[in-house]
Amino acid sequence: MSLSLNVEQGIREQFKRCAPATVDAVIQYQTTKDPGLINPIIMGILERFMDSNLRDRLKIGDDNQRITEDLGLDSLATIQAVLHVECALKIEVKNDELRGLRTLGDIKNFVAERVRGHLQMIRPTLENSVVYTAITNDYDQLNAPNKSWSQQAKFVAFLDQDQNVPGWQVRPIYRRFRDPCRNAKIHKVLSHVYFPKANYSIWVDGSVQIISTESFARFAEEQLRAHDLAVFKHRNRTCAYQEAKACLYERRDAFKIIDAQMKKYFRDGYPLNNGLAECMVLLRRHTPQIMRFNEKWYAQINAYSRRDQLSFNYVAHKLGVKIKYFEGDISNNLHFRWLPHWKQRSLLHASA
Repeated sequence: MSLSLNVEQGIREQFKRCAPATVDAVIQYQTTKDPGLINPIIMGILERFMDSNLRDRLKIGDDNQRITEDLGLDSLATIQAVLHVECALKIEVKNDELRGLRTLGDIKNFVAERVRGHLQMIRPTLENSVVYTAITNDYDQLNAPNKSWSQQAKFVAFLDQDQNVPGWQVRPIYRRFRDPCRNAKIHKVLSHVYFPKANYSIWVDGSVQIISTESFARFAEEQLRAHDLAVFKHRNRTCAYQEAKACLYERRDAFKIIDAQMKKYFRDGYPLNNGLAECMVLLRRHTPQIMRFNEKWYAQINAYSRRDQLSFNYVAHKLGVKIKYFEGDISNNLHFRWLPHWKQRSLLHASA
């Protein structure tokens, strides 16, 4: 698991005047959030802004050393160092908080506490996590919420017909499109719009039942340890171009729409066999990058095919978003069970 190439290159450029070991520590921290890397990063950044004749003082290991008097950092150098620490550890330090930082130990303790608070704030909880779906035309029926997950996440369903299932918050579905599929799609894709206070969301198709025995917090933290986006890999196909052929064969959308979409991707240099997601389950951490991904993904669906799997990997590729693939596939895994759509089941029962 690693950061995207663009993100890693940005870190190397931003910290290029630090020692290589410090740069590697920043990259590793942003990948793993290992707290053991915090102090080495702080020390490496301070060293970068110190006079070369004073740098050996950091090796003494005395946290009582004063920032200005002993380490030789004036107010401007201290501010620059703190700005680099903010970027490295993804925290925020206000100007008035700098006044209380007088020793090396003050900086270490302050930063460690701020990082702990930041990580605690974004941990999945009932207040900031949501499991959701959207169902139109009675295509599926809501499954009962997973008991362990409902203790740590809200369950929300966007519906165009009444279904009263305990544990679900029911909300009206978007209705501006003539195509009911597109009415459901807008909820699926724009998770940050419909749940602006959520840090985590997981979309499940109406045909998917959650069977996980893990808590939602543990599941989300494990899957998103080094990523902000997780989904199943497609069982049968390896890229959007193969998916397009299958959609055309099965008449899932108009030929001219899919044809135009694939021609654009080919002109853009989008490669063959670049991976294909099966978007029945979609776990996201609502970071600025993922919000941008959602919006760009929805723009592709609006401009071209409603078949969201055609554009998912393309948009991730264009934005440098790394995708975490769940273990197994949608039909064989420990957390979800894929069932036939309710209408398909009803037809099967009727013909039996």
